[in-house]
Amino acid sequence: MTQIAESKNVALGAALDDAARDLPDGWQIHITIERGAGWAELHNPEGVRADDFDSTDLDLHESIRRGIRLAQKAEHVCKPSCHNPCLLEDW
Repeated sequence: MTQIAESKNVALGAALDDAARDLPDGWQIHITIERGAGWAELHNPEGVRADDFDSTDLDLHESIRRGIRLAQKAEHVCKPSCHNPCLLEDW
């Protein structure tokens, strides 16, 4: 295995751990793998796929992290009293 492949494997494992820890309640990231391709889809607590989640230009670990941020941002909208600056950034 090349050093780049090892680095991507480590990044993917870390992203999966981050998702398990940081996704808001009820949100899910679905990962699909097929020969020659892999992608992630973000689903809200109602089970609806988030249409604004596009991960086609990202590595899988980056897609997972983007899904986490979008889910956190969506939940932040529901909590206007929160002043967490990391969620107010333009993702």
